[in-house]
Amino acid sequence: MKYIFHVLGLCFLVGGCAATSPSLPEAERLTLSDLAEVPAGEYVLTPQNTSLKFSVTPLGVGRVTGEFTDFEAILNFTGRAGEAVSLKAVAQTSSITVPTDFIQNMVVGENWLDVDTYPAALFSGATQEWSMGPQGQPKSQLAGTLTLKEITNPAQFDIELTCDGIELCPERQIGFSGKMTLSRQSYGMTTMRSLVSDEIEMSIAGLLDLTSRVKT
Repeated sequence: MKYIFHVLGLCFLVGGCAATSPSLPEAERLTLSDLAEVPAGEYVLTPQNTSLKFSVTPLGVGRVTGEFTDFEAILNFTGRAGEAVSLKAVAQTSSITVPTDFIQNMVVGENWLDVDTYPAALFSGATQEWSMGPQGQPKSQLAGTLTLKEITNPAQFDIELTCDGIELCPERQIGFSGKMTLSRQSYGMTTMRSLVSDEIEMSIAGLLDLTSRVKT
């Protein structure tokens, strides 16, 4: 499998994001100072520690959520809070799974992803600065590009880091989640416009294992 996804969604089509987490006790909140303590280097995100999902809304069916089961991304931390964190990722489009056969066939077919012709989706992006969100969690925008079907467009994940429910945070693990909205027409997927929404929602969520650093 290709090692780099110039990350995450990766995206490629991913949707259904985690709900806003409740306010945390002060001792459990992740701070910008904690980010400065993250060892600088590259960290691997895989389906074993991360989920990459997307959702579409067909008329009369309601929101349908699918998932990429084969992807890899490299998250690069500088080790200095407030400076850029970059993400490069690749998702194998043929690994998409959708609970509805009709939607599965539509998404992987030649009028949408055309996975036989275009086997990978590529994302590359970086943050510019971090701030504290309303729930007291570090947040930022992972701005970059998403390449799908050899079409490259600007793309941005709104991301948030958290210690919510993570016993070893922030010493060994940090939780993260992100979401973005894409226009499928901007990637040449123009069929069934009256039956399926143009918007594709993507989401990514998981655990950053600080012991998984592969390069300093």
